[in-house]
Amino acid sequence: MERPTKEITLGQSGAVVTLYEFITGRDKRAIEAVYLEAAEVTSKRKSGGEGEIEIGGVKGTASHLMTNAAFKAVIKSVKPAGDGAEEVTDPKKVLDFILDAIPEADYDQIVAAVNEVTDPKKA
Repeated sequence: MERPTKEITLGQSGAVVTLYEFITGRDKRAIEAVYLEAAEVTSKRKSGGEGEIEIGGVKGTASHLMTNAAFKAVIKSVKPAGDGAEEVTDPKKVLDFILDAIPEADYDQIVAAVNEVTDPKKA
């Protein structure tokens, strides 16, 4: 099933980003998995199965990795501004474009748009 999309034009670079309007359950699990993999889990259970499981600190890179996973789940493509610019659809190349080829203000605009999709309650 093809999900509906929407486009945003970035304020400084003029690039056009195509976003999915919602994430799937699989997308949500992939984003959450990054956090769970980065969490330090400690079990205080005894041999009878009683006790607690604690989730302690999270590796410092977890936030960036979760953002990258959200970008991959939500962003369908980017089209750089300019005549003859080709649309980028490969998820790794899309991520490279977002991280390396646009101004910080445009990056922040993308983060806000992705957050609206991944967590509409906060938007």
